[in-house]
Amino acid sequence: MKIPFRNIKFFTQIIILSIIFNLSLGGCSKYSNEVEANLTKLKKTKACSGCDLSGVELISFDLKNADISGANLKGANLSKSDLTGANLTDTNLSDADLMGVNLTGATLTNTNLTRVKLSSKNE
Repeated sequence: MKIPFRNIKFFTQIIILSIIFNLSLGGCSKYSNEVEANLTKLKKTKACSGCDLSGVELISFDLKNADISGANLKGANLSKSDLTGANLTDTNLSDADLMGVNLTGATLTNTNLTRVKLSSKNE
C-alpha cells in the first residue's frame, strides 16, 4: 500500500516534535534554578541564611556548624545528616525528614518543626 506524500510529511513532523519534546525533558532539573543555586552555595560554603531549599535531598550530608538560619527547608530530606552546632534559628523544617540527624549543639530558636519526621512508624 502506498502512503500519500502529505501523510509522510505529517508523520515526519510528529516524529521530529516527539524527539524535541523528549530531549527537552532530559534537561529538566530536579529543583528550580533558585533552589539549585542555593544548594550549590550551601554545599560549597556551609552557609545559606534565608535561602529557599524546600524539598532538597541532603541525605548523610555534613552540615557541621552550618548557618542555615531563616532558610526554608520545608519537605527536605536531611536524614542521617550531621547538623552538629548548626544555626537553624527561624528555619522552616516543616514536613522535613530528620531521621538519624545529629542535632547536638544546634540552635533551634523559633525553628518550625511542624510534622517533622524523627523516627520511622515501626519504631
